Amino acid sequence: MIALSVFSLVGIGMLTAAVNQMRRKASLRASRDELIIVQQSLLGTKTFKRNSGELAAVRADHSGIEINGTPLPELQIHTADGKKHGFFTNLTSDELLWLATHLRYATGVAETPGDSAEPPKLAK
Repeated sequence: MIALSVFSLVGIGMLTAAVNQMRRKASLRASRDELIIVQQSLLGTKTFKRNSGELAAVRADHSGIEINGTPLPELQIHTADGKKHGFFTNLTSDELLWLATHLRYATGVAETPGDSAEPPKLAK
C-alpha cells in the first residue's frame, strides 16, 4: 500500500511537471530604452526588466549545466553590476545566437562604432 502511494505521488509530480512545461510561455520587449522578459508558467510569472544603461552584454553561452557531457546553452543577460541572468535553456544554440544578436541590435548593447549594427540573416 505504501509503495502504491509513493508511485502515485511520483506519477502526479511527473504529470504536473509535464503540464507546467506545456503551459510555459515567454514574451520579450526590447528597445533602446529597456529590455523586458516575462516568463509565465503554472508556478507563476517571472519578470526581468532593465534599462538599456544597466545592460553590459547580451549573449548565448553555457549555462553551467551538462546533459550527457554536452553543455546546455542559454541566453545570458549580463548587467552592469556584474550579475548574470539566464533564460531559454530549451532553445538550440542557433536560436539563442539569433535571439541574442537581435536583442543586442534592439537595445544597442555592445555596439561597435562604425560597424553595421544590422543583425545577420539566418537563411537566404
